Amino acid sequence: MADRIKRSFTLNKTEEHIHSTGAFALKPSPEIDARVREFLNQQLAQYEADSQRLFITTVHSAVNPVVTFSQDLNALGNDTLEWGEVQSHDSEVTGCFSEHGRYEETLRVSRPSIREVEGLMQKLLDHAKADWSN
Repeated sequence: MADRIKRSFTLNKTEEHIHSTGAFALKPSPEIDARVREFLNQQLAQYEADSQRLFITTVHSAVNPVVTFSQDLNALGNDTLEWGEVQSHDSEVTGCFSEHGRYEETLRVSRPSIREVEGLMQKLLDHAKADWSN
């Protein structure tokens, strides 16, 4: 019981901080996930791409690449809303790929580029701030 009260207090303090600083954040939920997927897939239609089938993958070094992180664009969109900010990616060690956890050039997609993905995440964040935070 005390653990639940402590967690509740912590969440309330976090929400209080978000509201008092004017920061924006949306907690992950099935509803938010569905909205993120719908929004991103509409934006990605021009590339004939799906947000759950495009992956941002990062390696530790461009010289001898070993994958250190990979996630689909839908998950990135949910993270963007939860954190309330868009991540910047180092294009030397991060790319957009058609398979999870892979960094081979044959799997790299030319579009959207990393910068286009960052722009897409900004559009998502702006849209959510304007239309989903009520």
